[in-house]
Amino acid sequence: MLRFRERAKIGKRLEGPTEVDLVVETPKILTFIEAKYTADIDCKTSYDPYHDQITRNLDVGNFQAEKGGKRFFFILLTPEYYERSRLFWYRMQECMKDPDRIKERIPYRSINFEELSKNIGWVLWSDVIKIWKNCQHEFQLVDEDQKRVPMILKHFEEAGLT
Repeated sequence: MLRFRERAKIGKRLEGPTEVDLVVETPKILTFIEAKYTADIDCKTSYDPYHDQITRNLDVGNFQAEKGGKRFFFILLTPEYYERSRLFWYRMQECMKDPDRIKERIPYRSINFEELSKNIGWVLWSDVIKIWKNCQHEFQLVDEDQKRVPMILKHFEEAGLT
């Protein structure tokens, strides 16, 4: 089996399909949102031990955005900040503060790593839920959704996400 960098040099596919939790796309922007609840990020991929789940999303998302002439953004969604207790905490700190750390992990791409680093964000579930609660009166819900929304909010509360 060829290693990652050897595969890249001869143009072989580097990985299988990337599964992103949520993709938001407009004519000018591509955004990948990776949502975590209890799990940490996957810490390796098949061919490169430095290609963790966040690095892979940055690599694939930026590549797809450039192909489409779009700007790329990456958002990590987690229940808490989890300072120093999860791999994603360390990886996000590196990626948001030091573009050279991203470049070390995906050196085969010609990317504006400085811009990519600025386009990375972290959001907590509690913030998203709060925004959703505040905005739900703006939308006219059908009868079925009027029953579901309180159930979903209750589930979020029971899960400790609010």
